Amino acid sequence: LMAVSEGAAGSTLIRDKKTDYYQIEAKEVIDTLGAGDAFASILCIGYLENWNLGTINQLANEFAVEICKIKGALPGDDSVYDIFKSKIENAGR
Repeated sequence: LMAVSEGAAGSTLIRDKKTDYYQIEAKEVIDTLGAGDAFASILCIGYLENWNLGTINQLANEFAVEICKIKGALPGDDSVYDIFKSKIENAGR
């Protein structure tokens, strides 16, 4: 699996001669610190759980955008994580 992330311009994932491009509009950006790590964390989960490329790409971008809405790399509470725990649990189904 290879990922090419272009920040606000979206990302392309490539695996087994298949590609997926995804872009999401980032609204209310406060700080981009931690967005790459957020993207990579979902990328790793999706790869290990053998999700399809579209699911990996969409959730990785969505999580990165959520992290951009806060100051710093880590949220002050777990509400962002709680939302994505549910999405992660349902992604493999």
